[in-house]
Amino acid sequence: MADTTKEKKQVREVTNILSKQFNTLLIEKNVVDKGEKILKYHGVSLDEKIALFVLNNKLVDGRIKAGQNSSIFKKCYLLTLSDCEKKILVFTDAVFRQKFVEVYSEYLNGIETMFCPVSE
Repeated sequence: MADTTKEKKQVREVTNILSKQFNTLLIEKNVVDKGEKILKYHGVSLDEKIALFVLNNKLVDGRIKAGQNSSIFKKCYLLTLSDCEKKILVFTDAVFRQKFVEVYSEYLNGIETMFCPVSE
C-alpha cells in the first residue's frame, strides 16, 4: 500500500522546487470535468500558465504496471482539459521517467515531462 503521507510530502517538495525554478507560486487546484470535481492538479501557477502533476511511480521488475499507466494517462487527460500553456508530468524517479517516455512519448501531445529528484 502506498505511503500517502510520504507522497504528499514529496509533492510539496517538488512544487516548492519548481515554484523557485519557474519563479512563480504553484498551488493545488481542483480539476473539474463536466461540472464534477475529479482530482487536484498538484501545481498550478497563479497566472494559470502552468499546470502539473507529480508522479512518484517506480518500475516493477523493469516494467510499468497497467495500474500505473491508467493513473498517468488519467492525469494526461486532465492536463489536456487545462487551458494552461505549459502542461507537465513531473517524475520523481529518473528511470521510470525514461522508460515512460521511451514507450509513450508519442501519446503526450503538448505535455512535457521532467525529472525532479526528491528526498527519500
